[in-house]
Amino acid sequence: GESCGGTFVESFAQSCNSVFAPLGVRVGARRLLATARRYGFGESPSVRGAIESPLPRRGELGSPLALGSTAIGQGRLLTTPLRMASVAQTVAAGGRRLEPSVLPVAGRRASSVRVTSPEVAATLGRMMVEVVRDGTGERAALRGVRVAGKTGTAELEDTTSEAPGETSESDASDTDAWFTAFAPAREPRIAVAVMLVRAGAGGESAAPAAREVLKAGLGPARGRRR
Repeated sequence: GESCGGTFVESFAQSCNSVFAPLGVRVGARRLLATARRYGFGESPSVRGAIESPLPRRGELGSPLALGSTAIGQGRLLTTPLRMASVAQTVAAGGRRLEPSVLPVAGRRASSVRVTSPEVAATLGRMMVEVVRDGTGERAALRGVRVAGKTGTAELEDTTSEAPGETSESDASDTDAWFTAFAPAREPRIAVAVMLVRAGAGGESAAPAAREVLKAGLGPARGRRR
């Protein structure tokens, strides 16, 4: 989305590439890649058969164009729904990333990694709530449940030649739709990520799909907003 302006939280809620691409350039390739690695990007998946979410080499992000586009999830960044569900889980768990598994193993506690501080995770969680409350993720809203989420719209064409925040004309079939979320926001029980191939904007198609998954996962326990 590009209805930008106002506060940093509002820019996040409206998914403003023109704000976050330049911010990624200011952060720099080294810090950006280091943070992504803590979230599990670039490591072998713990789930057998899952695809890795590879990171570009630092040298590939030498220009502001390449770095800015990668910072907003375009450019040379690749990922999977499993990895993005893990990102949502990390925020929901106060900044601690659990090792994903298909089924729990009796008597074995899932290993975890501290990715960020509880304070940073809480701030990010509140920003994700605004995405669903009054931003690009409104279609993921559930009655009686406070949902925290983030939309994504990944262009399938090379964007590294465009200025950070610049968008080219395209139709829905030129983009993959993404949405990742957790709920309830204050007492999380479920994290989800949806990726729909060539389905347009994340808020238009992936957010409603995530809403149905959250609704099914929470079941009859949904009640007052949390």
